[in-house]
Amino acid sequence: MTLFREDEILHAKDSRMRAIDEQTVNIKSFCRKRIGENKIKASVDDIIGIWSAVDEAGLTDQLPSYCTINISRIPVLPDEMTDVAFRKKNCF
Repeated sequence: MTLFREDEILHAKDSRMRAIDEQTVNIKSFCRKRIGENKIKASVDDIIGIWSAVDEAGLTDQLPSYCTINISRIPVLPDEMTDVAFRKKNCF
């Protein structure tokens, strides 16, 4: 089962690119159109790269926010894999 469709991933990447002022943050390396077998993985890597570049510039408030009414497709991180669980385990 995949959590997101290809068109949703490509739309998310496109909206991220359009929201960023390229004069302020260099995201050119992430703007290439991906092709081939690993197109989705490369596009998700690009989204993460865009987020990282924007975060380093301190401009995450420029990125669009997304909401959902169907939370069944939002990935859940098991508690034992979170930083909070790690801290709880090491502090007590």
